[in-house]
Amino acid sequence: MAKIIKKIHGKTYVSQKSIDLYPTTGSASDWFYLKEFPIDSAAPATKALAPEGAKMVRPYGITIELRPSPEWWGPGFVLGPKEIIPTGEEILPAVLHYAESAIKAPLFQ
Repeated sequence: MAKIIKKIHGKTYVSQKSIDLYPTTGSASDWFYLKEFPIDSAAPATKALAPEGAKMVRPYGITIELRPSPEWWGPGFVLGPKEIIPTGEEILPAVLHYAESAIKAPLFQ
């Protein structure tokens, strides 16, 4: 994903675990890490209600921190208006690649 992003506007994104960005608990990535669901769309949506022996799949989880803006308060979460569209232009192809990869390679249990 970082290579795809860099090709668009030359920005460098670092691949790392979200917990290494800043301390957090109860985030979506925490929830995804421990969840699994039956792969059969007709089965109930929880492991506890799934038929015995059902093939299970784990969801992918991702955190993307958008580019910081030194124009405002230094590195952080606020983008200047001139950075909003370029950020979307570089993130969209990366997220589409991520989604396509997840569909092609589900995380089976």
